[in-house]
Amino acid sequence: MVSPKDNSPPVNAIIIPSLAVNSASPKKQAKVPPHRIDA
Repeated sequence: MVSPKDNSPPVNAIIIPSLAVNSASPKKQAKVPPHRIDA
């Protein structure tokens, strides 16, 4: 998902909650990863 170079502390803090949301909303998970990487 995220490259080792983009594995920053702030990014990690967003990816972790993203996984939790994906568990509850698989549809949202598909929207979260691309959105965070694009930003």
